[in-house]
Amino acid sequence: MESVKSQTIKENLSDDSRIGDLKPTANVERLKEVEEIIKSNCPLTASFDVAPLQQPYFTEFTYTNFNNWFYVTTMSPEFNARYTMSMSKLVKTKSSIFTLADKYETNSFDGDLQKSGIDGVVFLPGSNLEKLIDYALLDKVMMDPKNIIKVHPLTNDEMLRRIGMRYGYYRIIGPEFSGVDILKQASKVFYTENSEMGLYAIDMGKPAESISRLAINQAGTYFTIYDYINKFSDLTTIKKQQTLWKFFDNYTGILNINDSDEVIEAEIKSYYNTATELRGKYAPVLPKFDYGLWANLSSEK
Repeated sequence: MESVKSQTIKENLSDDSRIGDLKPTANVERLKEVEEIIKSNCPLTASFDVAPLQQPYFTEFTYTNFNNWFYVTTMSPEFNARYTMSMSKLVKTKSSIFTLADKYETNSFDGDLQKSGIDGVVFLPGSNLEKLIDYALLDKVMMDPKNIIKVHPLTNDEMLRRIGMRYGYYRIIGPEFSGVDILKQASKVFYTENSEMGLYAIDMGKPAESISRLAINQAGTYFTIYDYINKFSDLTTIKKQQTLWKFFDNYTGILNINDSDEVIEAEIKSYYNTATELRGKYAPVLPKFDYGLWANLSSEK
């Protein structure tokens, strides 16, 4: 089933207002093949890379790609959180987590953070998701002179200017440089909950902390994964790493693009079946209450 607003990878990658001249490092043709499996088996609508903001009785699924994975969820963050709480009943085994790679083609970073006295790196989201940053937390992090900022490849000049004015341009690594190169050198990582770099850091066993706004971090692309880590670990570095691995072992909406089409199709069907079955428990039993009409009628004499 398709929606008039349903987005695809092809449309996303051809949107100059979103990625400009950046070139993805992933095998785009393979991504399109897996995307077709995701969409053709979907019992509702599935759109690429959309913030999940619906109620538990959701009407759409969304998916995004990172590293060698596709990550499929519903459009309801509340549902997604409840789904992960029950998924210990599922049995899955993944062969690996991440093979480190930048999402877009960037320049290699040849600097030496350790020699420069740098310990922590803040990986900021792109300009379109700047709203996820809790600047009070970021201000606190940046009070430590051993911390620096790596801006996202999709950072516009206005955001870069504001960040530079606030913290000093000398403490910023530009969007053109490889985040992976910098991540490998970082002793500690700070992230928002749309960040692949935060997940990479946890997978590598590096200390990692969120600087997301609590009130809206549900809109983060990988919020469900981070929420699972926060709920089911004691937040020590090793426990966060183990909980991340457990998530990938059990969550059937995680698809490895290197698997065969048959394996991917079986996994996505399993996820859709489980999710839609649980969705039925949240079906409304009353008509939607019209608060606007209630307020207007209450004000009439």
